[in-house]
Amino acid sequence: MNAKPGSPKPLISVEKRGGKEVTVISNLHTYGSARLEKIAGDLKKSCGCGGTVKNGAIEIQGNKTDAVKNYLMKNLLALILIFFMVSCKSPSVSINEPAAQPYDYGELALINLNFNSQTYSPWEGQYTADGVNFSYNDTGAYEGSHCGRFKIGAGGDLWTSPNNGSQTARSELQLMRTAPAGTEIYYSWYIKIDSSYAESDEWQVIGQFHDQPDPALGETWSNYPAHSPPLAYKYKNGNLIVSVYSWDTNGVMDIASVPLSKGAWHRIKTRVFWSTDNTGFIEAWLDGAAIESSTGLTRYTARNCFNNAGNYIKIGLYRSNAINTEGIVYYDNVKSGLTSESVD
Repeated sequence: MNAKPGSPKPLISVEKRGGKEVTVISNLHTYGSARLEKIAGDLKKSCGCGGTVKNGAIEIQGNKTDAVKNYLMKNLLALILIFFMVSCKSPSVSINEPAAQPYDYGELALINLNFNSQTYSPWEGQYTADGVNFSYNDTGAYEGSHCGRFKIGAGGDLWTSPNNGSQTARSELQLMRTAPAGTEIYYSWYIKIDSSYAESDEWQVIGQFHDQPDPALGETWSNYPAHSPPLAYKYKNGNLIVSVYSWDTNGVMDIASVPLSKGAWHRIKTRVFWSTDNTGFIEAWLDGAAIESSTGLTRYTARNCFNNAGNYIKIGLYRSNAINTEGIVYYDNVKSGLTSESVD
């Protein structure tokens, strides 16, 4: 996808559209509509956001100047210089300028959560009623005196989000500390589906890794779009399902399914390399046995981060609002570490 000889240099600027920033790539009038659409499609995939071709220019949602510049450097090889203007007034800058210092996302916080002390700080709760939808169970823990009990009642027990007011059937704990893109990490926990859990064909998430706004891009929860989680474990009709977000289809894809019996403790272990490109991978084990995909693979390799801020962990139960029966799951010994041995 080289530029035509004599093509003008693309200009990259950040502009406002309805109060929100968009990255505009202009000065592309010699490329033709088909090539512009192809470049726009590649940029949307690369940046993990929406975009369009408008009036001979490409518009990408958000401030994506670095990602756009990197793409053009790699793909439009005939260009020697790429200029970008911020707010249409900033001076042009050569692509050979020193790279900006990476954003400091803070120290990686490793997890070691059991419920024996009857506290889950620094985790945050997302459930309707303390002691009802989440409680410390003093019988039947996998190890020690207590485990975490997550319940959604027959009436739905809808939790109201403080960010957007949405109401969802969930009883979860979340740890917002980030495992940023570029991190290889192991996770492990024990889970038990209550023996009384009613089966349903609706979706039911029993553990997930969710994306979050990237402060390096000026993103906040108030302007960050909702996505399905890059990685989730679901329960359905006696099976544990490994589910991922696919950037190829812009939707959820179930990649593996294995039997999961109710009324007994099971260990889920995950090895993941979080990445904004296709070097990312996921490996998972249930009770020590590698979980294989439908094609027999034990490693799923694909992008698994929307941005460099990476993904945070949520444990518990989150399910379709259409389910009207009681659901209870238990968690114990939630860990993360940089080696397999550290979570064993």
